[in-house]
Amino acid sequence: MTQLETPRLRLLALSEAQLQAIDNDPDLLNVFLPVTILPSVFNPIVARAIRAKLAKMRLANRRDHDWFTYWLIIRKDEEMGIGLVGFKGKPNGRAEVEIGYGIAPEQQGQGYMTEAARVLVNWALAQPACSTVTAWTEKFNIPSHRVLEKIGMVRGSEENNKYYWYKKGGGG
Repeated sequence: MTQLETPRLRLLALSEAQLQAIDNDPDLLNVFLPVTILPSVFNPIVARAIRAKLAKMRLANRRDHDWFTYWLIIRKDEEMGIGLVGFKGKPNGRAEVEIGYGIAPEQQGQGYMTEAARVLVNWALAQPACSTVTAWTEKFNIPSHRVLEKIGMVRGSEENNKYYWYKKGGGG
């Protein structure tokens, strides 16, 4: 399994079997991993996103796994899963990939999501197939705007009640 590390976090690319376990019963995931995952990481929105990821993963080439899966955000100090971050598939024909993320409410406001998103965006931009990472946020989601600003993403257009964000590789 692919892993990325920061001073406080470890990101673990979850396998298809692990995602399926979450979909079946989030409590089963602890059977597959040596860490406990906060139950508040999971909600109906996350469940729907996991099902969508699983459907895409089944059709994707295995070498593209890291682009399709969720990466579990693990706090090193407590060996605890506190959130998920990932892409919505591999980079498209314009070498762009969209990131999405979520963190347990009780872990918000401590910089963990900024740290996790930064390392995953940097990983993506270091891959030859990717030149730009994008994101969409609800206009009212100020904490998410702050995460994206802190990792160097730029707000671009807006559509309905959402903002579009992007970060280009090579310092762009």
